[in-house]
Amino acid sequence: MISNTFEHTKQLVKNSYVITWLLLAMEICKRVSCTLALCLVSLLVLSCTSDSQYQNPTALQPLVAEWIKSPANNQTMKVEYPAVYDTFHQRIIAFGGRAGNWDGVSETWAYDFKADTWTNMLPPTGPPWRASHAMVYDPDRGKILLFGGDDFTKAFNDLWEYDYGLNTWTELTPANPPDARQMHNIVYDEKNEVMLLFGGRRAGGGAGFSDTWEYDHKTNRWRLLNPPQSPPIRDHVNLVYDIQHQKTILYCGPISHNISEISTWAYDYGTNTWSKLSLEQSPSGDHSGLVYNRNAGTTTYFGNSEITDSLEVWVFDYGSMVWIQASSAILPLYKEHFGMAYDSDHNTYLITGGFPDHKNWILKITTGSN
Repeated sequence: MISNTFEHTKQLVKNSYVITWLLLAMEICKRVSCTLALCLVSLLVLSCTSDSQYQNPTALQPLVAEWIKSPANNQTMKVEYPAVYDTFHQRIIAFGGRAGNWDGVSETWAYDFKADTWTNMLPPTGPPWRASHAMVYDPDRGKILLFGGDDFTKAFNDLWEYDYGLNTWTELTPANPPDARQMHNIVYDEKNEVMLLFGGRRAGGGAGFSDTWEYDHKTNRWRLLNPPQSPPIRDHVNLVYDIQHQKTILYCGPISHNISEISTWAYDYGTNTWSKLSLEQSPSGDHSGLVYNRNAGTTTYFGNSEITDSLEVWVFDYGSMVWIQASSAILPLYKEHFGMAYDSDHNTYLITGGFPDHKNWILKITTGSN
């Protein structure tokens, strides 16, 4: 099956690339110049230690948000579900949530940008129905991880993984799981090959969390990290992993419309520290979405504003420590509780469903000079 060859395929591509360049360098050393051969080897090392996906970040330039209504909107779930992009299979995957009439949905759907189609995957089994759960893509294994959520009678603390190639869900049952919760978020730290969890709330609007956890798939264990300081208790958590800067970025919106509670934080796994960032401006919404743009090395926010009472698009560049708002000629109708994913192969964002507007939208962000 495709999924079983995922790691092998990645390694073959990497190895063939390295071997080709080394053979070329050896031949040049024999025929022309060892100095030139050393230069080629240096270029090889540089290319292997950098990420060719990163283009020039645009956060310091004027930005324009271009919106296109997606004709494909037949996925059953419309509200309170996450969407994540599977880079290996080039599909956006969604699970769970609620339908337009608020009925629970326990289906798995995949979106194909090229065909602009949603497909109900109908796996043989899967997680119990839930909403307000979190999902993330693990690029090291080509699988999607799902944790927690709420079925409006109880919260969950189970962990599942979805394999698109095999179309299977598998419950992982790791040791020492966090407390059951909803409205939290998870990211995958690609440098350290662990999944990180922050925040959330107990079932039924219960107590909130400000804890930080790691899940290591190599040992199938959870571990409470207990950093010396933490961001404030949060639900509707907005969290991404910035692979270019090797930081986990957290955006904290206002609490009860209090904009003084707005903040942006960065977590460093190596030192186990959260740092509150000093920024001149930032978004001001709460029920919002936050995703990482692998091509630009920046973080994108979409959601409401407590200041303008409208939807906004912002981009955060950790390297420059700046949020910048993108201008928009048109915007979707007001929505919250939507899904949001970034398709790095087509450089587009997909905003899926939401309340009260259930429509799907495609977003592209360009520089003002384009």
